Amino acid sequence: DDKQYRQAISYGARLNIIMLGINDALSGPIPIRETFEEGLMEVVESVRRGVPGCAVMLVQPPGCKAGRCSQYLHSVIFPGVQTVAKSANAPLVQADLVPNVAYSQDMVHLSRRGAEIIAEVVAGALVEFVRSASMRSCNTSLDSIDHRHCNKSLSVVDALPSHFA
Repeated sequence: DDKQYRQAISYGARLNIIMLGINDALSGPIPIRETFEEGLMEVVESVRRGVPGCAVMLVQPPGCKAGRCSQYLHSVIFPGVQTVAKSANAPLVQADLVPNVAYSQDMVHLSRRGAEIIAEVVAGALVEFVRSASMRSCNTSLDSIDHRHCNKSLSVVDALPSHFA
């Protein structure tokens, strides 16, 4: 929504967090990965143009039930978000969710607890980001940040492919 985007940009936040919804993965044509990556990169660049000097953090959408939606996530969304995070030098946050706790009955939408888990993981990543980067320069390299804030059900990872092996 352009109105919501303009409102978000008007805040002038030094760190902007982008997490995509995946409802569209349930119907319609599945875009090719390159098209998805180009679109997501444009969103990241648009935010950076709208708030010069800001940092952008990407949150990988959580999984969902088996079938078309899951296929779309694993073939297009997950690798595309990882590629854009690395190309854009943006930290990538990923939450490992337990299905029977984190999702509503449709196994697509998050339950209240699932949303809380995502918020906790993002909060942990923000703390690490602020500690490590000291927000001196939002364009600083993020490779040195330790994104392994985790417990038994949560993990925060950066854009390095080795974290996804």
